Amino acid sequence: MSVLVGFGIDTKSRAAVRFGADLARTTGEPLILCLVVQDRFSSSQMSDSSGVSDDWKKEIRNMSSQAIADAKEALPEDVDAEVVTRSGRSVTRVLHTEATDHNAQALITGSSVRGQLGRIVLGSTTDRLVHSSPLPIALVPRGYNSYRTEARRLVFAVDPSRRTQRYYDSVSRLAHWLGIGVEVVTFAVRPSRPTGLGAFTDHGMYSYWWDQVASGHAHHAPLAGADDSAAQPPAPASLSQRLLELTHPRCKRLSMQRPVTAPG
Repeated sequence: MSVLVGFGIDTKSRAAVRFGADLARTTGEPLILCLVVQDRFSSSQMSDSSGVSDDWKKEIRNMSSQAIADAKEALPEDVDAEVVTRSGRSVTRVLHTEATDHNAQALITGSSVRGQLGRIVLGSTTDRLVHSSPLPIALVPRGYNSYRTEARRLVFAVDPSRRTQRYYDSVSRLAHWLGIGVEVVTFAVRPSRPTGLGAFTDHGMYSYWWDQVASGHAHHAPLAGADDSAAQPPAPASLSQRLLELTHPRCKRLSMQRPVTAPG
């Protein structure tokens, strides 16, 4: 097993490398840094006889060396990594192949350079990854910097229903591999108009929504290894208190302080 971090020669942020190091430290698995170069001249239709591709490949080698050096520099002192360089016409296919060959349990990649600090924006490669990857994908926001020595909790945000039940087993397996607990959360989205929010709170919709979520969590959360014993419904004393709660909309929280057991 391993943790695989995918990056390219034009990847400026090393957030994915730092997060990959955190997962490797947490699990004790080897960390693989995979630099993927998109080979635009591998096709016979794209080849040329003027030497342009040779110049391009030389430049790519120089950029690859710099990208690898930058990635190694971003690693903490207590984490070692194996570096592999691959090329191919499809970056997504190359990463899938490397993940399979290294028996990776998670594939780590960063946000697009268009994303703001602290945000995640899908690029062309990450968009294909999240829609086709056979293993969990971790998208790391730009600017991520680890302040902890290891991961301590897996948060699973979900609207509990039969349609989402299929995800719980995957979450349980991931948490078991990480050796950490699961927290299942469901959010209430605050309506955009104040009048709508008043109706939502005053006409019993909030209480009805809470009952539905609590019932769904009680039924589904054990599938992910979460413990329902820590979940307590809020008891707001006034409309202003409800407004405050909905402004900070973590209205349902299940937490577990012990590692999950392997699914049977």
